[in-house]
Amino acid sequence: EYMFVLSKGRPNSWNPIRIPCLTAGTKRNRGGSKSSEDSYSERKRVERTVVNSEKQATNIFYFDVGKNDKTIHNAPFPDQLAHDHIISWSNEGDTVFDPFLGSGTTGVAATELGRNFIGIEKVEKYFQLASDRIHSHND
Repeated sequence: EYMFVLSKGRPNSWNPIRIPCLTAGTKRNRGGSKSSEDSYSERKRVERTVVNSEKQATNIFYFDVGKNDKTIHNAPFPDQLAHDHIISWSNEGDTVFDPFLGSGTTGVAATELGRNFIGIEKVEKYFQLASDRIHSHND
């Protein structure tokens, strides 16, 4: 699925998700790898770097689908997907807008994370489902 992040002007927030680096602590030599002394492309410096313990996650998310609470909605997207986007693109107190409310996954995540939330849904039974889900998480 594609998720769009829209803002008026430049986004006010960017909180990249950090994940553990599998090669944390690895030491690597950089430079001086050419065998010929007179090679044009030889690097004259030798550096030693250490891989950090965390790195920034990519902008492609992989999630198992169908793991949400069972709802009458036929296609709820993963809770963690909404959670990750909300923490990446907003801060506490900001307003999150979902123009396709569906089962209310974005609304639940927004309220759990201390964001204000506005959602729109044209199908009455889905709107009621989302409203009930969001309000039950606030209690």
